[in-house]
Parts: sequence; C-alpha cells; structure tokens
Amino acid sequence: MNKPNKIIIHHSLTDDGEVRDFDAIRRYHINVNGWKDIGYHYVIEKINGNYEIIKGRNENEEGAHTLGQNDTSIGICVVGNFDEYEPNEEQLSILVKLIKDIWNRYGELPIYGHKDFSNKSCPGIKFPIDKLKDMLKSNDDGVLKIKLENDNIINAIKINEEYYVKLSDVENLIKPLEVIREKQTPEKEEGENYMILKYGMRGEEVKKLQEKLNQLRYNTNGIDGIFGNGTLTAVKQFQQDNGLVIDGIVGENTWKIIESLLNKPNQKIKNKPIYKKIGLTHVLEVDPMDLHAEIIKERGDKIKGDFVNGTFFNYTNYTSTGNIVVNGKLLGKQQIYKNGKTWDYVKRGNFIVYKDGTVAVKMIMDIEKEEDISKIHFAISGFNMFPLDLKAEWFNPKEVGYQTWRTVLGYRKSDNKVIIAVRPSSTAERGQQTLINLGCDIGIGLDSGGSTNARFNGKTIRTTSRVLQNIIRWEV
Repeated sequence: MNKPNKIIIHHSLTDDGEVRDFDAIRRYHINVNGWKDIGYHYVIEKINGNYEIIKGRNENEEGAHTLGQNDTSIGICVVGNFDEYEPNEEQLSILVKLIKDIWNRYGELPIYGHKDFSNKSCPGIKFPIDKLKDMLKSNDDGVLKIKLENDNIINAIKINEEYYVKLSDVENLIKPLEVIREKQTPEKEEGENYMILKYGMRGEEVKKLQEKLNQLRYNTNGIDGIFGNGTLTAVKQFQQDNGLVIDGIVGENTWKIIESLLNKPNQKIKNKPIYKKIGLTHVLEVDPMDLHAEIIKERGDKIKGDFVNGTFFNYTNYTSTGNIVVNGKLLGKQQIYKNGKTWDYVKRGNFIVYKDGTVAVKMIMDIEKEEDISKIHFAISGFNMFPLDLKAEWFNPKEVGYQTWRTVLGYRKSDNKVIIAVRPSSTAERGQQTLINLGCDIGIGLDSGGSTNARFNGKTIRTTSRVLQNIIRWEV
C-alpha cells in the first residue's frame, strides 16, 4: 500500500524515440528486472509529435523506482537523457501540470530527484529541479488545453490513450478522443475523384487505404478501418519517400502515386530503408530479405555507398573471426582464440535470416554442422544481446563491452523490420537498452569502437581509417 508524502522525478536515461517508450520501459522492468509491472506511476514522453502523460501503476500501489521510498512516494519518469541535455519547456510544462494535479489530491507534496535518495545522477545532471520548483509556484491551474481536429478546445489530459477532463480527479473518464471523433467518417465531395482521408477517420475507405499501403510494404499496424497512429506514420513515410508534402493527409496527389505504383506491371514493390536519428542514436529500418554481407578489406573512409561494419575480424591478417553467410554460401567462419590458440567450442550469437523470410538469433558454435547453410539468406555473428553475457561467449568485457561508438543489429517482429543502430558513448549494456527502446525482440552486438563505420541513405554517420574485413549492405 502506497501512502504518498513526496513526489520523486526520474529520467529514462534514454533518448525519446517519439513512439511509445513506455512499452519498452515496461518490458525492461518486467523481463530484465523481474518486476510485476513498470516501476513508475506516470511516464511523460513524446508520441507522434505530442507530449503525453501515460499512467503506470495506480497511485495507491507501491512503486518500484526508488529504494526505500517506494511506499511513500509517487514516481514520475520523464523520457530523455538529462545527463546529456536539458528537458525542453514543453516537457517541463506538462510535468508541472501533472504535479499540480497530484497536489490537488494530496496537498503540496515536496519534489525530489531520484539522486536525493541514491548515488545516481537521476533525473540527470542537467535536469533543472530548481526551475521546476519555480514553475510550480506560478498561478497556472494545471489544465492542459487540447485542440481537437474540429477546432473545439477542451481542458483535458491524456493518460493511457484516453482523455480526462478533470486533472483534480484523474479516475473520472470522460471520453477517449476517437469517441469524440466518431462522426468524422470520410465523405467524397461532389465532383471529387479521390476520397480525402486523415487522422481520426473510420470506415471502408480507410480500410482500403491500409490494404494498399501494406501492399506497398508500408506497415499501418493493422487493417482495421481506423486512421490511427500506425496509418498516420505509414502515410507520412510514404509521402516522404515519394516527394510529397508530408502532412499525413491522403488527398489527390497521394492517391495518384499510390495507384500508379500499384498499377505498374511486374514491379517489385518494396520499402526504401528508413533512416532516422533519435537523440544520439542513428537508426536504419530495413526489410530482412534486403540484407547481404561482403568481404571487403578496405578502409572505412574509402568504402562507397551505404553500409555498416560487420562482425569481428583479426586485425593482423584481416580474416573473419565470425560466421558470415550470404545466399547459402559461407564467406567466413567463427574462430575463437584463447591463450593465443584457436579454439572452436564456444557458442556465440548469430543473427540469421532464412530464405523463407524468418529471422532468428541462435547460439552457434559450428554453423556448418548446426545449420543447413543452403537455407540461409543472410547470417552474421557477434554477441547475443538477449541475454547479454560477454564472458560466456569468451569476449573480454573490458575489450568489447566498454563505452565507445557501438553498432547493434536487432529484429522487430511487430513490423518485420531489421534495426541497425549506431550510437556513440555506449557500453554493451547500453546497446542492449537501445534495442529494447526500439522495440526489438532479438539482436546481437557487432564490432564496435574504431571499427564502427556507417552510411545510411547517403548520410555518413561515421567513418574511420581502419581497414574493415567485412561489412553489411542492403538493397536500396
């Protein structure tokens, strides 16, 4: 039973992915920490361009966020890494509104940072706790104004995808936004050849749009006839890829290009790899069957085209020390060194894309004996991220797991995407957290440090003069 007498502020120590970091944090707390649920009572994060408050544990439920204080506090996590940068004004403003709402129920509880009860820097060395307290002294009533698509303004707060009108009574549900918008069905105006579709609409025309986008391999997160966040993201990405105005509204120009692509005979429809920068992390999303690897033996800053560094290799003779398979052919085989001698009886993490499209990470010692190479489209080895145990794979944590530029390779089952992520100042554990934040179910760590070289969609992320033995490429 929680009896709050204080509010404790945290940061996630991760960059805001602008998707739904709450789910990644919750998975980490449950799967890695072994807790029954997310440890916080509230999480503030940015989703599709808007900051939202997501409710975690009930306020009367003991949290799991600050040792020794969990039964006498309300824990709030603001998504971001405030050891590296300050929260912006919008984040602080919505945090103030939430705190004032809590005060309406419990009185003016004192505000603390996690660091006040531990030896951690949380909520970050750059988090302005004094500024937050000054903002709380203002006369703002703690009401968040929400502008609806029909231009109506309501005083509300969004928690767990639903809107509440009274901040002084968060449990009183009024209506979710989609119910408010339930009359917004698409209508074709007289003389129009194309139905204009936009966020919040429902119906068969939306369902047809979703079917066409998925046929073009733009994932809408389901075909349900509801123009929600998944469809909005798919539409904006399609517009960006095809040189359209990126407004998320499907009008005549967007419809024409969708139809023209679908009507081209014998066209192989595929997604262009998607590059995005989330905080410090450079992310590329690519279809699994588009991956391939090559032996290159070339300086990273001399390699042309899009690529990322591959698996580990011997710097003396530039031979691969990991498995590399491309289209059923073994290009490199795992070699394990211990005490200066070659050993071959330890299993290491291997990222495998089979020719039938399935993706797996397996612990493998001898890939020729343990797998049918002819059935593999792409495979490369590194170290397994789930679970992460460098010593078990005979990697020296001081040589492989230290803080540096790091490359990780993951797979997100929800939309069948391979995730290639490159990030500076990352330990092996931080690399694991990056994959979790990006929604990956499985993944491996690749060679890092001076070997980290990458170019995504023509943008050079990082190159060095180190000669790389092997690299990963993808179809564009």
